[in-house]
Amino acid sequence: EPQTGDQGDPGAKTNRTALMLHDMATPLSYSKPNLDLANGAVSAYIVDVYESAESDTVALQLIHLDSGGGGMPETIYDDQVAWLQAQLDARADPSVPMLLFIHIPFAESQVALDEGDECFGVNNDGVTPTTDDAGLFDLIAKEPSILATFSGHDHCNDFCCAYNGQHLCFGRHSSYGGYSCSGMAHEHGVRVIEFTRSDEGEVGLSTWVRMELGNKAEEHALV
Repeated sequence: EPQTGDQGDPGAKTNRTALMLHDMATPLSYSKPNLDLANGAVSAYIVDVYESAESDTVALQLIHLDSGGGGMPETIYDDQVAWLQAQLDARADPSVPMLLFIHIPFAESQVALDEGDECFGVNNDGVTPTTDDAGLFDLIAKEPSILATFSGHDHCNDFCCAYNGQHLCFGRHSSYGGYSCSGMAHEHGVRVIEFTRSDEGEVGLSTWVRMELGNKAEEHALV
């Protein structure tokens, strides 16, 4: 999800529309602006993942929603949730699995972490959630095709928790920009997500962190 600056910046230097246009001009970009949304949160789009380069069958859909940060309020707006509901209602095949990507995590990530029954990974930063998710978590929790949500924002977390039918995962601080926490300053990595579907249609979703030095950490099957 496009961001500008860091969470501590007093304000964005570039508006979201300009950022989206810049991103779309780069090679291999799949970003799409949604100029019908108010409040500047224009990076709301869905990317279709096909079974193969030769196939026109959609195997997976990736939902992107702008949850703020980088000078914008760290919130989800009503029109974003209404847009997503409309996309879900209009699907030709509601059984196609989906993943949600947002920058600011849900408050439910902290609730799930406090309960701690189905969590793995590093919690070294606490959870700084959206000030208001406008009912987004309630929407995805009742939508069986949305398998997991992936967020960032809190750089020193990479944990995943299962909560109320959803898998809530953080990424891993991959770059040398922004802040780091004690014990993670030199342990950069990226979250890898592996989606599989058998010939019989059985879906699998696994994730792990690939560390900067090449080792793999915290590999788990989510589905």
